[in-house]
This record gives sequence, structure tokens and C-alpha cells, in this order.
Amino acid sequence: TAARVAGVLLPEAGWLARAVIAFEVAVAVVVVPATWLGHFGHLSPRALLFWVVVAFLLTRLFAAPAPASGVASPVGIGAIPSRLEKGERFLLAIAVWAFLTLLAATMIRYRYAAPGEIHYDDSSYHLPAVAAWWSFGDLRMMKFPVGDTVMMFFPIAGELFSFFLLSLVSPSDFLARWSELPFAVFSLVGVAALAVQLGLGRRSALLAALFFGLTRRFFVNGPLMLSAGTDLATAFHVLATVLAALLLAERPGWRRAIVAGLPLGLLIGTKYTGVLFSAPLGILLLSCLAAGAWREKPARWGRALTLLALLSAVALIVGGYTYLRNTVTAGNPLFPVPVKLLGRVLFPGWPSVNPEAWKADPVHALEPWGFLWKRIDLFGPIFRVTLLPAALLAPLVAIVLALRRRERLVTAILMALPIALYVEFVFLMNDHRENRYFAAAPALASVALFWLLARAGKGAQNA
Repeated sequence: TAARVAGVLLPEAGWLARAVIAFEVAVAVVVVPATWLGHFGHLSPRALLFWVVVAFLLTRLFAAPAPASGVASPVGIGAIPSRLEKGERFLLAIAVWAFLTLLAATMIRYRYAAPGEIHYDDSSYHLPAVAAWWSFGDLRMMKFPVGDTVMMFFPIAGELFSFFLLSLVSPSDFLARWSELPFAVFSLVGVAALAVQLGLGRRSALLAALFFGLTRRFFVNGPLMLSAGTDLATAFHVLATVLAALLLAERPGWRRAIVAGLPLGLLIGTKYTGVLFSAPLGILLLSCLAAGAWREKPARWGRALTLLALLSAVALIVGGYTYLRNTVTAGNPLFPVPVKLLGRVLFPGWPSVNPEAWKADPVHALEPWGFLWKRIDLFGPIFRVTLLPAALLAPLVAIVLALRRRERLVTAILMALPIALYVEFVFLMNDHRENRYFAAAPALASVALFWLLARAGKGAQNA
């Protein structure tokens, strides 16, 4: 059903892009009704599943999706021949087989892991929040007398998805304890879809997904994919937003504006870090809207502003509930975080929840370069010789290319996103123990790696 909706919204897009957006549609179909059911105190498995069925029936009214036209993206490097030689197909098959075997072995190893064994926050507040909603039918949040006291104000889209999974197989909580797994799988699809949208071939797209899949903390070493957290969900929403932005630059229109607003809304509705990430993503979206308007003769800036308004409205409808509730109940949409502008406090919060106070916390201590280079346990052994240099080099190459062709400025902004996400992690987040807070950065760096290789190959051909 979600695929049918994605086909209607993106009739000209490729199947990988439609698969990514289809999953976002499916998540939104769960999260939005669950949010308002919980707000009015009627959240229950039966009520939620009823509205999901209603959504399913409504989508039967949509026309059948049109076949993909294979239009090349104007922000990429042009189509790369994707026909593989026999030897290349064999090597790729071996790589895929080895990767899937590794994932299967990981899932078998951790299949009986108790909640909290893989990710401590599962038993701290993710699953307890779901249990509270299950018992009371509303969206009351956890209020702990000790430890982290800000959980009552957190965005809740990820936990609502866990509630849905619990509703499907209750009283078993097996699916809810692995609610990150669908987002992990579709993050790999999202990496491949981004590579294709940038004009890379199927081989590069597949390898980019595999390289991201080798990031240890996410998939194989204490795998975050088998948890009930929200970090891989956040990473997936970032990837889907980037993909939607490129689609919007390729063919501006109201359908693609809706497609762009959907993952952006789910991003901010899933985790507070989504608000931080929305700043660089907003720059990308604005550049994509500008690129689409610039190609028109004369430039259609009025339509670009209309699409921006539509995109923003969709994002707020999908993911703005927690911020609206915080505004009404605490007078600050980001409560308990104080909101400042040019040194002035716009919305007061708790003094302990700001970067200045965090710096005295030993958890905040971080060697920015050492973290990326030394933490093999988190990134894997090949990260520092593949994805790390690609993340640093790709923006420079893209900027040089942008000086020659205006529309490639979009690609330059995209290639700079891994650095932007990491900088926000270093300076605006207090917990520096893991790489899960910027999981989208290695994913985007995987795309950057094969974009650089494709550029080098194209340059050699031209030479």
C-alpha cells in the first residue's frame, strides 16, 4: 500500500527511491494516527490497527503508479554504465553473500538478548514508554527521580513505531525489541538509492551500501540494528530527506514537496538531534528548490516559495506534535533546552541542559580526530582508510566542480553533510561515548567514496 502511494507521488523515480519513500509513508501512516489517538487518550492496539486499515483502504483510491522513466538527475555526474562483467558479478555475489551471512550470524547470536543488553536506553525509557502507553492509552512520558530527567519532553515517533510492532504480535515483545531493524535495512537501501540518484551505477550503489553495512556498532559489533532505539531511524530519515531533496531538484512539483516534507517531519519527530540535523538539511533543501527554480526560463521563484511552504507544512504535521505540546505545557518547543539567539534567551529552559554546562561533564570529553581514527570498535578497521578520507575529500572536489557548473552546488552541499553532522555532534551534543548520534554521516560518506571513484574514473576516460 505504501509502495502504491510512493508510486503516485514519484511516478518518474526509480524503484530504489520509491522503496525508500514507501517505507517513510508506512511509518507516517503508523505515527500520525497513533499520535492523535494518544493525545486524546484512546491509544490502544485495536484503535491503532483500525486506523492503519482505514489508511490501507483509502490508498485503494489511488491510481496505479506509472512506470519509471529513467530520467537522469541534473545534480549528479551523469549515467555510469552499469553492465557488469562476469568476473565482477561473481565478486559482487561473493561480497553480498558474505555480508548477508555476517548479518544472519549476528541476528542468530543476539536473538535471545534481553532488552537493554545491546542498547542501555531500551530498558531505560524506549520500551518502558511503550509499556506506559499500553497500560494507560495516552502519551504520558517517563519521569525518573534520578538519572536523565529530560525524557518526558522527547519526540516520540520511534517509540510509537515500537508500539505498533508490539500491537501486531502482542503479548510477545520480540518485534518491538528489534524496532530498529527495519530502519537499518532501509538505511542500506537509502544509501544505494542516493548513489543511483547521483548517477552512479548499480555496482557502486551496492558497494556503497555494503561499506556502510560494515560500520561495526550499527550492524555487527553489539549491533544497534537489533535494539529498540531511535538512532538508526534518525539516520534513515536523514538519508530519505537527502534523497527527497535531490528528487525535488530534479523535478520540482507539489508531489515531490510532500515527499521531501515527510522524512523531514519524521526526523524531527523522532529525536531532538533531528532538529540539529534539520539545519544543514534545510540548506540542502533550499539549494535544491533554488536549483529547480533556476532551470526554468524565466526562473520561477514564486513556485519555489510555495513548494517550501508545502514542504514545511507537511513536516510540521507529521513531526511537530511534541514541540507543540512542549510549547503549550512549558512555553518552549525545545524544553528543557534553552533557546538563544544572538546571546538573548528566547525560550528559557533548564540551566543544566546546554553545551556550556556539558563541558564540565567527563562524558563530554572528546578528541575530535582521535575519536574517528582510534575507535575501531565503533567504525571498523577499514573506516579510517576509506570513508574518513572520502568524507574529507569529497566536499573539496565537489566545490571545485561547482565553480564550473552552477547546478552542482547541490552536490557540494550534499558532500559536506558528513562533516556538518559530525561538527554538530562534537559541539552541540553532550554524550560522546558512541557514534550512534551521527549514524547518517558514515552512510553519506559511503556515497561520497564511490562518487569520488566515479569522478576519478570519468576524469581518466576524458584524459
